[in-house]
Amino acid sequence: IVTAEWRGMANAAAIAWTAPPSMEPPLVGIVLHPHRHTSDMIRLSEEFAINIPGPGLLKQTHFLGTLTGLQANKIEAAKLDVFAAQRIEAPLIEGCLAWIECGLRDVIPIGDHTLFVGEVIRVQALEEAYAQNWKLEQYRYSPLTYIGGTKYAVVGSPLEAVLEVDLQGGL
Repeated sequence: IVTAEWRGMANAAAIAWTAPPSMEPPLVGIVLHPHRHTSDMIRLSEEFAINIPGPGLLKQTHFLGTLTGLQANKIEAAKLDVFAAQRIEAPLIEGCLAWIECGLRDVIPIGDHTLFVGEVIRVQALEEAYAQNWKLEQYRYSPLTYIGGTKYAVVGSPLEAVLEVDLQGGL
């Protein structure tokens, strides 16, 4: 869920596409349709936050993707509680597993969507959910992932890749 704030008005939108395009400097990319209210708010405020929900926020996450922030306060309509971010104006959503505060670094039109590249300026995460990696020990502390339509999945069952190669360097 991405949050943004412009001139005292906050908005939240469910997003499906994120990527970490750089580790140094730490950058994160989010993809939104350019005609969405959230896109305008990010462009104008030059900042945004990524709020990573767990399964406990499934209904609220989906709801945020069905409503425009132009006619309604989506955060209130979804009955979400928020708290102040530490480095940006956009609010952070209570009940999430982690929060990434970003300053806007770049706006790149890509096909029918826009890639917003944010420079990571603050990260917070629940200790139960994250410690250098997602712990995935408890279902409720596992990240919620959009997989299309009205379907979501919870990240779980970590797999570790162990490679053994032959003399020619192949598997």
